Amino acid sequence: MKMLSIKPTIYKFKTAEEFAAEFKIGVGDLVITNEYIYQPFFGKLNLGCDVLYQEKYGAGEPSDDMAEAMYKDIKGDHKRVIAIGGGTVIDISSFCTENCFPHPGSLRWQDRDREG
Repeated sequence: MKMLSIKPTIYKFKTAEEFAAEFKIGVGDLVITNEYIYQPFFGKLNLGCDVLYQEKYGAGEPSDDMAEAMYKDIKGDHKRVIAIGGGTVIDISSFCTENCFPHPGSLRWQDRDREG
C-alpha cells in the first residue's frame, strides 16, 4: 500500500534575482533565512517581503523558545513562507507555515478563537 509519494521539482538559477523574479517574491511573503545569506544576495533587490533572520533568535538546533520567539515576531498575514538556508531555517519555516495559515488546530486559529 502506497502511503506517500513526493515528486519534487528542482529549479536552478544563476542569480538570486532570477530566483526572486521567477517566484515573484514580494509583499505578502515571509522569508525565513540567515542575514549572511539574505543581505548580500537578496538585500539589494528590495523585494518588499517580510524577513526574519534565524540567528537573531539563537544558534544551533531549533528550540521551542526560538520557534516561539520567531512566531511572536511574525506580523500580519502571509500568503507564503519561504525558507532560504539550511536545516534550522527549514525546520523553523515548517513550524511557521503550520501556524501562519489559520486552520483548526493551528496556534493562530487558537489565538483567533481566544480573541473573540
